[in-house]
Amino acid sequence: MVAFLFGAVWDAIAGYLKAWRGVNEVITTLLLNYIAINIISYLLQYPLKAPDPPRPYSPLIAQSARLPLLLTLSLAPYGIILGFFVAIIASILLL
Repeated sequence: MVAFLFGAVWDAIAGYLKAWRGVNEVITTLLLNYIAINIISYLLQYPLKAPDPPRPYSPLIAQSARLPLLLTLSLAPYGIILGFFVAIIASILLL
């Protein structure tokens, strides 16, 4: 939920610049990607860094919060199938 809200706020920056300043939204969103990469890099190296790691990384996601794997020999979770169904439903709703 927080990621959804943060994504909406982040995209609102490009929408604001397009609506009130007439700035091209493609250029704005491409440049905002570099800002987002730097923000994430900072967060992983300082406030979200796991204690005493060999390199910067955040703590692992709990097993109970992960989607199960599609096949035992694969790294693909069930989210791939869920994504296809959501894409199909969205395309039907947008027709």
